[in-house]
Amino acid sequence: MPDSSATSSFWERAIDFVFSKDSRKWLIAIVILGALLRFIVASNVPPVADEMVHGVHAIGLSKLAPLSTMTQIPVWLYLTDYAYRMFGIHLITARFLSFVFGTLSIILVYLLGSFLFNRKAGLIASFLLAISAYHITWTASYQDQTMMFFILLASFIFIKEYKKSGTISVWGAIPLGIAFLVKIITGVFVLVFGVFMLGILITDYRRDMKKFKINLKRAFLFGGIIALSLLPILSYDYFLYKEKGIVDQPFAQFLKINPEFYTGPGLAHGEGFVLNKLPKNVYSVVMVYFLKEDPLIFMLGLVGLGLFFKDFKRRRFGERFLAALGIFSFFFIASAIVLQTHYTTFMPLLALSSASVIVPLSGKLKDHVRPFYSLVIILGVILLLNIYSIREPLTSKSAIDKMRSFAIDSIDQNTLVLVDARIYVGTTVWMFNDKAYVSASHLGALLQASNQSGNVYPVRTLFVECLNDDCGWGTVKDQPDFNQSMEEVVSAFQTTKKIKEIRGGGSVTGVRESEIAGEPYFRVYEGFLPLNPTVIQEIYRTHSHFFYHIPRDEQPQQAFDYYKVDGGLDALLNLFSYVILYAALGIALLSVFVPFVLVYREKSEN
Repeated sequence: MPDSSATSSFWERAIDFVFSKDSRKWLIAIVILGALLRFIVASNVPPVADEMVHGVHAIGLSKLAPLSTMTQIPVWLYLTDYAYRMFGIHLITARFLSFVFGTLSIILVYLLGSFLFNRKAGLIASFLLAISAYHITWTASYQDQTMMFFILLASFIFIKEYKKSGTISVWGAIPLGIAFLVKIITGVFVLVFGVFMLGILITDYRRDMKKFKINLKRAFLFGGIIALSLLPILSYDYFLYKEKGIVDQPFAQFLKINPEFYTGPGLAHGEGFVLNKLPKNVYSVVMVYFLKEDPLIFMLGLVGLGLFFKDFKRRRFGERFLAALGIFSFFFIASAIVLQTHYTTFMPLLALSSASVIVPLSGKLKDHVRPFYSLVIILGVILLLNIYSIREPLTSKSAIDKMRSFAIDSIDQNTLVLVDARIYVGTTVWMFNDKAYVSASHLGALLQASNQSGNVYPVRTLFVECLNDDCGWGTVKDQPDFNQSMEEVVSAFQTTKKIKEIRGGGSVTGVRESEIAGEPYFRVYEGFLPLNPTVIQEIYRTHSHFFYHIPRDEQPQQAFDYYKVDGGLDALLNLFSYVILYAALGIALLSVFVPFVLVYREKSEN
């Protein structure tokens, strides 16, 4: 039986904590609020673009267990597939890493704010990130928020160790190494770490040779950990190039190693770093993303940045480091990429900068209103504006997740699913990945092949219609012949039984407007087609998306990036690379506890 005295003691301590002066109780409330908002929105908002590439490529990947993939994101893909295997394939599980690590970033922002400024600033910064409409909306099947969690963790360790002992923290390299395996663009942020370490070494060389030697050794260890973390990706590319003369897509694009292999629709991801486009790109990012999706936090953050430079000489190491981390990385990324999700990485830094403005601002208003009330007013206005921005995904659900639930509950393995080709192919693959689906544009060929083979029987067939004529492509209006061909298929099925109509929802006004709340989006018809039953199994073998069979649990030899490891040295390299990959996965899973431990230690240290 449970120890009643222990239970009583727990609740007594909990009640004491609630009524204590310990400011961490507010952090708990802030984290719960941030988690709740992210969970609801990530469950409801419609997917866009590469979400239905990355989210699809993760399905079944951990069973195939490659060292890396064509997109260089092995840790993200493995962990996302673990979420699929534990909780099923839904929008929230496709976005599970962004939800978890985006929420945990709230705690890291609190820790950074408390350490650099004070607890009040830390709490305000964490609150701003918790309610950031931009950060919440893009709790998506992208790697950016997960990557940024590890970069923030590395930054906190790096800054704290240097302030405490004047030395470079080797431990800070571990989360950076994991971040590299989440998204290779981590390298941009690592450059800032490198520059600051170089500055530390130069300063020590001039002032303290003993400390210089210590930090030089630590800098080499730091770099060594980073290099080792890249081994799974580099080994994958080495083996792939050795056998097939190709490398993964990012290396092919930027290093010009057989880039023609990856040409095709949807595979053009830019021209690399183009400095002459930087002004135009920065304008687009600021006007279309930040000012549209999170105007108050962005503008307050800019004010904070301006005050930082105004009083630059008095700024401490940590403040300078975070400012450099944000500014350099922003302009570096903006010179190459203008996708919305990449800029969510800067919301934690903007939240910290905004908090550095709000705290003194509330104090200056004390002649007109008490500082506490002025804080409540400022933060309340930001909260209301941001909640209003995400009102639709808070109150309605995307038709795509509803269709996925319908597929799980109502479609068996022997039912043929004909899908309107006006539905984006990635969305189709994701919704019906474990079903016998085929594009309706192949209906004629399917019937012809069955008639030629003989032995046809009535096979239950569902036809999924896109009711607004363009479900994710954005280009159907420019293809009238294509649209008409799908309307002919719709006409053929209109005499059959209509078994389901799914309405849209979850869109964010002015940002992600692919569905209109309450408006019909999908319709499902049920009928029977004369087919050879063996065609169902053949259809399963055709399922692929951007080079990969989906789910990714096919025979390894069927993958385009399959290679054989020959020779003792290569076998040893392969084994060592897998050890690093699985170590990174284990550390990434354990890292979810680190922010809580750090908050506990903060109290103990104080």
